[in-house]
Amino acid sequence: WHAKTRRVELWGEPLADILNHALTPLVEAASGLGAGSLVPTYPWPVHYGRDGRIDIHLDQSDNELSLSYQVRVFRRRSQQQQHGAVQWPLFFVDTGLQLGPGEDGPGELPLQADVVQRAPPVALRNNDGVLYRGRDVAHWRPPQATGVELYQLVFAWRRIDDRACHG
Repeated sequence: WHAKTRRVELWGEPLADILNHALTPLVEAASGLGAGSLVPTYPWPVHYGRDGRIDIHLDQSDNELSLSYQVRVFRRRSQQQQHGAVQWPLFFVDTGLQLGPGEDGPGELPLQADVVQRAPPVALRNNDGVLYRGRDVAHWRPPQATGVELYQLVFAWRRIDDRACHG
């Protein structure tokens, strides 16, 4: 449980680990990096509860490519009288960075406030995902609407690098 972002993260979930490995050939093809270029690093099941969010950030070095898969977004029973499609979008802003394998990101993101404010929302439906370069593209989810919860799986990969231990 992370009190600041109001979310629960589950590490070491075996089925998510299997899926992370099984998705690797598809992600290699979709990213254009080619077969045998990526190693899965971790899956990250997350549940965002009431007032959940994730602040604007770049991913860590073991998370060069991310697949954010939306399992389910829904409105709690007590809030179901509200009508309309339930969405809780992600936002992305290209930083212009192209960080190499294992390279540390900047201490502060080189982003202008107006660029962040104009970022278009990426609204996923249940069973949709978005693949992105989490080390080069700043991303976030603002606090969600009252009563909305989200289950997602974030899968992570890094490029194979001969300079790293065992490549």
